[in-house]
Amino acid sequence: FISATQINAQAPWETEPGAAQVVVRRGGVSSRPATLMVQASAPSLFALNGAGFGPAIAVRAANGGFVGPANPPAAGDVLTLYASGLGPVEPAVASGAEGPSSPLSRVMRPQRAMVNGYPARVLFAGLAPTFVGVFQINLQLPEQVAAGDVLQYFSGPRMANLLTIGATESSRLEFL
Repeated sequence: FISATQINAQAPWETEPGAAQVVVRRGGVSSRPATLMVQASAPSLFALNGAGFGPAIAVRAANGGFVGPANPPAAGDVLTLYASGLGPVEPAVASGAEGPSSPLSRVMRPQRAMVNGYPARVLFAGLAPTFVGVFQINLQLPEQVAAGDVLQYFSGPRMANLLTIGATESSRLEFL
């Protein structure tokens, strides 16, 4: 994705961890090199506001709707979440290629999640079919869950940004 203020791009899978330089070319003009630190994994869950905090983009498997005030999460629900930076997958996928639907390409690192401190079962974590560089997480919520609960997600030892499961109507939760 490219706009006047943002570029979303996939780092090639082959990029080694450490410092890497990025140059943007537009209309035959190149930017100055920017140095980025590449990590083997840097998990980041997608938030509804696009800024990385607040309610997660979460879809309830039971009805295909987004979790929100009109469609709150329920105990034991299976949610689909989206993320980036979960690390290598098996089977491997070429850089720039869509996530396959058969066989699914699964994350190789251990994945775990908690909702308000209670373990949530990770049913699947891997590339989202038909998307480039986007990961899909299928997560079963614990029995103790309510709208606005905090989600902690780990890819290997690294924790993703903290988000909530749905929004709460309480004014007590202003930010995370």
